[in-house]
Amino acid sequence: DKHDDNRRVVGFMKNDLVVVDLDVNQVDFQLNVGGGHRSFDIRWQPHGSTVVYARQGSLLWQLEGEVTGTDASEASQSTVMMAFHGRLSNVVVALAEENVWASGSEDNTICLSRFKEGKLHVHTRLRGHPSAIRDLQAITLPDGRRLLLSGCGHGLVKVWQLHTRQDSAAGRLLSTWPSAYWLNHHSWEEARIMSLCCLQATEKHVDMVVVQSDGLLRGLRLDLTTNRISELFTTSDIDWCWLTVQTVPGMPVGVVLASNTRGAVILWNFEDVLETGIETEEDKSVEHVAQLQLQQSGINGLVVSHVERDRYLLASGGDDNAFVVTLCQITPTVLVKLEQCCYPNAHAAAITSAVGLGSSVVATTGADCRLNVWRLAPTGDKMELLDSQLLGVHDIQAVEYNDRSRQLAVVGKGIQVFDTFSL
Repeated sequence: DKHDDNRRVVGFMKNDLVVVDLDVNQVDFQLNVGGGHRSFDIRWQPHGSTVVYARQGSLLWQLEGEVTGTDASEASQSTVMMAFHGRLSNVVVALAEENVWASGSEDNTICLSRFKEGKLHVHTRLRGHPSAIRDLQAITLPDGRRLLLSGCGHGLVKVWQLHTRQDSAAGRLLSTWPSAYWLNHHSWEEARIMSLCCLQATEKHVDMVVVQSDGLLRGLRLDLTTNRISELFTTSDIDWCWLTVQTVPGMPVGVVLASNTRGAVILWNFEDVLETGIETEEDKSVEHVAQLQLQQSGINGLVVSHVERDRYLLASGGDDNAFVVTLCQITPTVLVKLEQCCYPNAHAAAITSAVGLGSSVVATTGADCRLNVWRLAPTGDKMELLDSQLLGVHDIQAVEYNDRSRQLAVVGKGIQVFDTFSL
């Protein structure tokens, strides 16, 4: 309820902000600001008024002409601040350019954003997902083209071709899996895509692995000539919801690690499948190589770093609030724990994500709205907490590091980006 000497904002009528002249008891003007409760402010002027309001996550202002009898449709409107996402953001990835980020959300959209002079600029939104986006990965083809892989509910994977310039970013849909043709010839059980990773990108095709909430792990191939995606292999011999999947640095193409809700990390080797292909439907089923129990419950963040030869550090965090560092021996056929140390209460709530900042530094985020930065010993027997910061983003879901700009981005109910040298 805001007013001057003789005008009063009486509130909202359906989707309209209503201003009433109390002297003559009639409506001065109505402004459509969207349904539901909205934050607003108004400034009265001799020959009009300025209204600032929030709608669909954006902050807008509107300048009215003569107050009495003014039609809101004739008013001048401008956007002060573009909306980021209307709902919780699940994932953020750094693109090849400095300060450009792609984020996926529960509002079923992907935002291509840039931070410039401390402000967020949303260049475009990629639409077409029927449900929440769970994971993204940006890749660069040998010919320089940039692709963005996205996974959401209903088991859908989409591939977007990106076009970025100094002050703009855009994308167009290149391919979707499963296609209508595939669905006409196969039975389909819907499940969420929880994570995905690119195995290799050649001049002819892109191979990727996606993991689902129903325990299914699936290999897909994008033909760059036809822009069609086909299935390479599937496996469901471990009946637990997958949470993450990633390649192992220094290993042959096709060697990946995946984590699940049981707190285990599983090693897979799809090298032979990628080289020889699949001859029959029965050959599409692939079994895992080995598994290792790291935590008591689901692993939401996993960072794999190469130490030397066949020695790797696995830094993991999950729903049990613990941050665990494990020195392992990893080969295409072996996964063995050599040393391990644990920080039981690394966060006051569940660890939601983790990212490497270098060979021995890892950042973790938690549901406690904190970002912790750790230094890991290459021997896997100790760790050191370097910094801990309380962030301005609630319900943190993911953290990403841009090694070109040396910036960290954290998303949840909003986004926060800062330089790593400030840590």
